[in-house]
Amino acid sequence: MTLPENTTAILLECNGRFGMVDSGEDSDYPDGSDPNYPQNPGISMIEGWEDDVISYLYSVGVNTENFEFYIGTHAHSDHIGTADEVIREFQPERVYLQEYSDQYISSPIQYMDNQYIYDRAVAAAREVGAELIQDFSTEDLSGIHSPVFTLGNDMTVEIMNYGFSHMMISNANDMSLGVKVSANGKTAFLAGDINNTLGAENTLAGQLGHVDLLCMGHHGFYGSNTPGYMDALSPDLLILPGNVQAVSTVGTRSTYTILKELSQNGVPMYATALYEPYMDAIVISMDEALSDNVPAEINVPAWFQEKREIINYRKGFPEKMTGWSERYDKKKAYFSDSSCAVRSEWITVNDKKYYADENGWIQMEGWFLQDGHWYYADRKSGEILTGWIYVDDSWFYMEKDGAMLPGGWHQIDGNYYYMYFHGALATDTWIGDFYVDESGVWRPEYAPKHWVNDNGSWWYRHDDGSYPVSEWELIDGSWYYFDAAGWMQTGWLNQNNSWYYLSESGAMLSNGWYWIDGSCYYMYGSGQMAANTWIEKSYVNASGIWIPNYSIGQWMQSGSLWWYLYDAGGFPKAQWEIIGGDWYYFDESGWMQTGWKFIGDAWYYLNESGAMLSKGWHWIDGSCYYMDASGKMMTDTWIDGSYVNSLGVWIP
Repeated sequence: MTLPENTTAILLECNGRFGMVDSGEDSDYPDGSDPNYPQNPGISMIEGWEDDVISYLYSVGVNTENFEFYIGTHAHSDHIGTADEVIREFQPERVYLQEYSDQYISSPIQYMDNQYIYDRAVAAAREVGAELIQDFSTEDLSGIHSPVFTLGNDMTVEIMNYGFSHMMISNANDMSLGVKVSANGKTAFLAGDINNTLGAENTLAGQLGHVDLLCMGHHGFYGSNTPGYMDALSPDLLILPGNVQAVSTVGTRSTYTILKELSQNGVPMYATALYEPYMDAIVISMDEALSDNVPAEINVPAWFQEKREIINYRKGFPEKMTGWSERYDKKKAYFSDSSCAVRSEWITVNDKKYYADENGWIQMEGWFLQDGHWYYADRKSGEILTGWIYVDDSWFYMEKDGAMLPGGWHQIDGNYYYMYFHGALATDTWIGDFYVDESGVWRPEYAPKHWVNDNGSWWYRHDDGSYPVSEWELIDGSWYYFDAAGWMQTGWLNQNNSWYYLSESGAMLSNGWYWIDGSCYYMYGSGQMAANTWIEKSYVNASGIWIPNYSIGQWMQSGSLWWYLYDAGGFPKAQWEIIGGDWYYFDESGWMQTGWKFIGDAWYYLNESGAMLSKGWHWIDGSCYYMDASGKMMTDTWIDGSYVNSLGVWIP
């Protein structure tokens, strides 16, 4: 089957009867939750092809009545990952699968999910009632353990390279089965992942001799398909299960060299994965011509990774061509009258520019650096884009040759633009003292925000020339207020019945105590002046002025007398005390006083509540008196044209 990547699935058919040798990678793998199946390094976690395999088998008529056997060459998921799904779906009569255990593998890094996929295949075989055959005997050629059997009467199948002795091995490939298929006088050998680490290919070379068709071992990796083995088998047709990417170039006669020799000697090679876009399977008939279903007009690009070379194959052979060739994974290569793709070159096709990398693949990954410049290749076509492009939420400008404009100022179509150091267009921002708008265009009429002094008055100019009017504005971390004409304000400002103070610089005072014109005020974080309240243990009156020595406490009554209890304990004695905004006087015992009191060198009047009368005229017991701002009664003096005598009484 033509499954993508390096994976193997082979269906045999004779006279309407079917058997399968391996069935490719599937999607499930151990997640580590079961201690029997840890998530080891190297586990394939790709999306597998179980649905494709099952669908193809149905399409060619496989069912539970005609599916005779399933052979699993070895416990690697790229060969038998789908075994459990195929076995359950088509219920073969027999399942051939050598016993496997991770205990046979010397290096834990090679465990991968081998045990998991093996156990699932065995469980599926037992579940559907298939005969599970895990060892073989040539002494019982007619029995169930015989390695030789027929399919549809006219095809002979022989399992080879069996007899694993349970010794320690480095890799499950060292115990891979091989399958010899004979029909109509033709012979094919399906090599699984057989290698020559333990001399298996040397042994098989003598056992097999010439074969007409060879399904190459281990997808072309180093260690398989060794020169002596390939010479002995001398195939007339090669099938490489995979994409040739793994074909080794190591050694004096590497796998790559051998393929080249065989091609020159007229031996075609089909790499299954390369034909995935065109057909579900490469079908080889065991007839005289080993005829196949590959259309003659199909060109496929084969990438020999170690060689860094892409070769165009047509009908199994390298062939010159001019034009595009696309692989199953949408990678593209360009050929210019050659069987080898152009590489490390710029290409122009139909006035569109492309770049072929050092392997020959056309750049289709977006950004790439070449010759010191950045370019952008369209992710679908590979075309090198020019002009404005929008990538990852940013605009870039690509010159006519596709090179990205670097950081700095650039003139494009009469406008100036600024690109950041990585090439992205700057938009709606300031570059120094220069503003670029939402489209990235420099706007010379814009200037940075700044203060303007006009005959001693200040206003604030926005980027676009406008200015704040009748509003607050936060500038460089401070709040400012601008009047209806746009002038910055200073001093006291009343807004919505709250007072604010703007310093000489215009910055609003906030969040603390401030001395203003000889009085101390407290401003909240909002800038609003505190009034008639306590700030911790400090009192500010209705005008916001801090009143020192203003007490915190409560009035206490003893009989008809009053005294004042401080918050921290104690009480005032022989002293004035301001409480709740009024002044009170307490005698030596701490009792609040009322009426006339001579204190110091002056008379004061304390009303019935004890509060001192303050500045102004006051009628007391039928006479009018004048008290100054300190509460002191004035005597023998004129008050705004009115005279008070030596007793303080107003004389009309």
